[in-house]
Amino acid sequence: MNTIRHIAWSNNKKNKTRSVLIILSIFLSTALLSLICTFAYGLIKMQKQNASANYGSHYGMCRAVTQQQLREMERHGEFARLGLMASVGMISHEEARVSFTMADKNTLDMSNISGSLKEGAFPKEAGEIAAQQEFFESLGYKEAAVGDTVELKYRRDMQHKFEKREFTISGILQPAKAGTGKASYAVYASQEFFDNQFEPQERRWSVLFQLTDSVEITYDNAEEVIFEILAKCGIDKKYVIVNSMYLMWLLDPGYETILISIVIAAVVIILSVIVIYNIFQVGIVQNIKEYGKIRALGATKKQMRRLIRLEGLFLAAYGIPAGTAAGYVIAWASFEWIIQKGKEIGSMEQAGVGIFSVPVLLGAAVLALFTVLLALRRPMKIVSSISPIEALRYQDGAGGKKQGIRKGKAAVTVWSLAAANISGSRKRTVSTILTMGLSCVLFVVLANYIGNIDADYDARRQIEHGQFLVSLDYAMNDKAYPENNLDEILKNNPLNKEFIEKARAIPGVTDVQTRNILFLTDKNGRRNTICVLNEEDFQTHKSYGSRSGTFDYYDQNSIYFGWSHFLEENGFALDQQVAMEVFNGVEKCELNSMIKGAFGSMDTEWVITQELYETLNLSGHASAGWVWIDCDKKDVTDVRKELTALLDGMEHVEMDVFEDVKRNSELQTPMMRLGCYVFLGIIGLIGFMNLANTMIINIITKKQEYGILQAVGMTNRQLNASLQLQGLIFTAGTVFVALLTGLPAGYGVFLYCKENSFFGVNVYHVPVVEIVCMTAAVALLQLILSYILSRNLKKESLVERIRYQE
Repeated sequence: MNTIRHIAWSNNKKNKTRSVLIILSIFLSTALLSLICTFAYGLIKMQKQNASANYGSHYGMCRAVTQQQLREMERHGEFARLGLMASVGMISHEEARVSFTMADKNTLDMSNISGSLKEGAFPKEAGEIAAQQEFFESLGYKEAAVGDTVELKYRRDMQHKFEKREFTISGILQPAKAGTGKASYAVYASQEFFDNQFEPQERRWSVLFQLTDSVEITYDNAEEVIFEILAKCGIDKKYVIVNSMYLMWLLDPGYETILISIVIAAVVIILSVIVIYNIFQVGIVQNIKEYGKIRALGATKKQMRRLIRLEGLFLAAYGIPAGTAAGYVIAWASFEWIIQKGKEIGSMEQAGVGIFSVPVLLGAAVLALFTVLLALRRPMKIVSSISPIEALRYQDGAGGKKQGIRKGKAAVTVWSLAAANISGSRKRTVSTILTMGLSCVLFVVLANYIGNIDADYDARRQIEHGQFLVSLDYAMNDKAYPENNLDEILKNNPLNKEFIEKARAIPGVTDVQTRNILFLTDKNGRRNTICVLNEEDFQTHKSYGSRSGTFDYYDQNSIYFGWSHFLEENGFALDQQVAMEVFNGVEKCELNSMIKGAFGSMDTEWVITQELYETLNLSGHASAGWVWIDCDKKDVTDVRKELTALLDGMEHVEMDVFEDVKRNSELQTPMMRLGCYVFLGIIGLIGFMNLANTMIINIITKKQEYGILQAVGMTNRQLNASLQLQGLIFTAGTVFVALLTGLPAGYGVFLYCKENSFFGVNVYHVPVVEIVCMTAAVALLQLILSYILSRNLKKESLVERIRYQE
């Protein structure tokens, strides 16, 4: 056993070039696997850890819960925790929307409201309140502090008048995020205050809940289980809101992330196996006589397999630990960068997570070891089946009838010499080109997606026209504040003709476009919205992916659903006749139409065309829901100031700016590109190891031949040119394979991304810049490799090269 181990160690030391290439390949493969595993682990851990911060830690919420239903919920053992929340009335405020709410400790914790407390405490006594400092300042209390008394206009419901009432400040909340349009404040009261204002039979709560561990619940059956439990408490599912985003990360172990990581890891493993196998295979061919001698001395098949396995494991002992460490460092740096960029883009704060995990890194190392062992299976089989006699008689290139046979030429040129060397080992050449080509195919495929991302297009999906979008900010079923509902807002629409004329009169404004919105009630009493599309916008939205059905702008009997994915879920089907009552703020009319299609995504539940809208014969009352305002880029800052001033104090509106939206889109694109290109860069280096191995072996096996040719007159310049030509042939073959396979596959990926409305994908163009950069990178690497190999070859004298024996 010690002899076999010693021979394996000696073989690795003797074949330094092969050993270095294999170690580098194992290092890069392990680094990638470690990067993939650590990154997937970090993403899942981050989402799980931040799920409660982003979405609250409640499984769901029940609305309009009565005293009796609450008792039933408290009686059932499936609930681990219940949190009560209720509206305690209304506070009068001329310039802002104010929600006045009671929330108990469980609710404060489960909805993360408790973390918004800046100083003091949440109310406990009947006369205490907590709110933002800005709320008190807006009412004239500039230096409001905990313990101060403030006077507010309060009423418990719509049936009572506002009355002045004194409250004591128990706590100050964190400042509200600044926004455009009317301010919004949250004010909290105590449970005792709520009990004093409402009789038991009048009380209605919103109840947040968590389930016990004894409940068998998964993400797939979450809604079914929750609805079933609440039905036992007498609560209808239409009053239940499931916190699906939180449950997804609490109950679903990130299957999608895991699946994507497995697919990527499989690609890395397959490519690495091919590269490591090819390098080992060439080494075996070079040392086949030595293996024959070992067999002739009595080594068994099992010992020969062990010899090859040990050679690989000794090399893996260098590459795997170093690759694991390098992969983790890259993953950690990338993860921190992405989190930082995510904070710049998104509104949700992400708590940092530690992504170091010994089991994950060990798992990556085991995968790398599995990759090495898999690559060694074929070489082990070959060596163990070697016949000692055949091995001792073996001559490289004599293994086949056609291998090694060259046609004579009257004159040997640099090109013919390079072509002869390439064609002399066709199997090795094809394998190298295919391996390099595979990594470049992946590059071309992803470049067809990444290279076609258009930040302008993505921003235009959100702001369709102009530089500014002013839109209605409305609710649909706000029973506590019905004035916030769309039907009430439309009665005195802030986006009326007067506003539009004022916007048009702003210096620098070049165009103003509007789109109407209508309120509807269907036969089941459901309250929804309809937007009215003109022909241009209809055709634009029709071109987006994920739509279903047929679209005819001039069909005046057609209505379209806004979200194709949710068509059946909402109880509708294509070619179904629907009857609705439509309201524009002044008049109501009946609308009977057939569902002909469904858009991929819209801002409203339903869509009708301008053609159909005009047949409804509604009055000229303004029912604009969106107003787009355009100007020259140089005037954006000035127009923005004027628009902000115009919207100041205006209720139920919000403004978005194209440049801000575009900036967010542009921030996301480099993140995606960096991740893809780093991954592909490492994949490319793994493939390049195979190219390096092939060229090195070609030089080693032809060293004597090069010596003889130089002895009879071939110059160093011609030798360099021959080696460079060999590298360029490999480059040309690699690029040919990449383009032949990658472009059709990449176009298919593009179509899939467009159909499923992936970020920024719209118009296809061949990623010429990316392909040119890839070709230049491959060519540059092989030129550098050829130059280095040529220098090393010329260090030996002609006599040494001529006398060289493999």
